[in-house]
Amino acid sequence: MLKYIIIFLTICNFVFAQDPDINEFLKIDKDPTPINLNEIRKKMTYPAKAREMGISGKVTIRVLVDKLGAVEKVSVIRSPHKLLTDECLKYIYELKFTPASYNGENLKCWVNIPFDFKLDETPTAVKLAISLFEKGDYENSLKLYLNLVDNVKSMSNY
Repeated sequence: MLKYIIIFLTICNFVFAQDPDINEFLKIDKDPTPINLNEIRKKMTYPAKAREMGISGKVTIRVLVDKLGAVEKVSVIRSPHKLLTDECLKYIYELKFTPASYNGENLKCWVNIPFDFKLDETPTAVKLAISLFEKGDYENSLKLYLNLVDNVKSMSNY
């Protein structure tokens, strides 16, 4: 009977344990380590609209890793633009981890995962605006530039 009570209490502790606060410092022996982060990054694509508008930067997502190494919750910590954030959020729950541990016991733990979006070249819309300006078409160059700025402002939620 005692054996069943111990099993029951272990299961209750596993299932009903409270999540650590997102900003709480936990004493751990081993940090959670992503197992398939490279595969997830390979799946991600640079959003075409973001590339066209010249949006780049780092998205940082804080992930709550459960006792089995699965992503339980996420919180966007930093992002230059919603388009880049949305691309990260499409795949973040596919991440697998070796869980955090303390004294040999697995525990839930928050960890930050960065995703870098870098442009290799000047965005198409910017190239066109520069080309129009160089050709002396200042009015259309300015219109294109202002339209680009308005698009970036209207889509920025983070």
